[in-house]
Amino acid sequence: MRGMRAQALPIVALGAFLASPALAEDEAPPASWDEYQGAHSLSCKGSGEPLAKPETLQHAGFEYTFHGTWAKVRRLGETPKGEVKLGVLSGIKELDPATRAVLDGFFARFKAEGVEAILVGGDSAELESHLEEVFGYLAASDLPVFVVIGNWESRSPFNRALRLASREHPNIVNLNFARRVDAAGYTERAYAKSGGVCLYEEEDVAGIVAPAGQRDDPGVLLMHGPPEQKGKEAIDFVPGAGNVGDPSLTEAIKQAKIAFGVHGQILEAGARATDLAGKPLAEGKLHPALFLNPGPASALPRRLNDGKLSYGLAAIVTLKGKAARYEILRARKPLE
Repeated sequence: MRGMRAQALPIVALGAFLASPALAEDEAPPASWDEYQGAHSLSCKGSGEPLAKPETLQHAGFEYTFHGTWAKVRRLGETPKGEVKLGVLSGIKELDPATRAVLDGFFARFKAEGVEAILVGGDSAELESHLEEVFGYLAASDLPVFVVIGNWESRSPFNRALRLASREHPNIVNLNFARRVDAAGYTERAYAKSGGVCLYEEEDVAGIVAPAGQRDDPGVLLMHGPPEQKGKEAIDFVPGAGNVGDPSLTEAIKQAKIAFGVHGQILEAGARATDLAGKPLAEGKLHPALFLNPGPASALPRRLNDGKLSYGLAAIVTLKGKAARYEILRARKPLE
């Protein structure tokens, strides 16, 4: 890497900044990011204590510095100017052959469009062996990949699978632990699929506000669950149940003045973006505030709220100054 200099990657992902238990007085802080992940493998979040010494790793043209609950990502060499593009995936479910083919197509588009990093909004898989396959696949992209937990995953298999992938690919980052690059992923109690799911309370959501004010780059809130919105075109609308998002999250977003969010939990409400109130936003145009539900990346057919069938969905979010635009990527119906 001689002759190359590290430049800040202009990406900030914000999540539920949860109060974390401190280490016991006689417990030494972890010496490495891998050790940190191992120490908290049974938890939804790491302790608030930093590593004994920040650990810096380089991988595929990026530099990753892990402090504990805070991580930095920098590009080695020239950083793109003017705008930054983020690939967005959620609801992968598992890496069956059809979904793998769909993801291959999405990653080809990400590469062609110059995507700088990947945001993964939960529900990656349920079984630990499937999580290992999914995370190994995502890590092989060599782009920074930031992952939050969904309501399909139990915390221990999720943490173990991500730790395994990150040993060879430090580009894949568990945002349950590195909450400031800036994020942790937690799901609402009503959608818990298993006993080991990560849950959050109202005081946890309120914890977003103060750290959000510390950012000096465009901030993106990456959480599995959505804020409460209004109307049938909102990203939290479920037919027969109405708007099921979290009102405390909506209030925290307002207080923190967070303009951009990615929330993939309500699969049928996918393939759209709105303002915080739930008003639909036009695709391809810059907006001062934008909250995206990319929809499920899984190739399994799913009927969306707009009446269309999904055979795999993803998105590209472009941050430009204090505005953002989005593009929905749609997989084609497979041949019979």
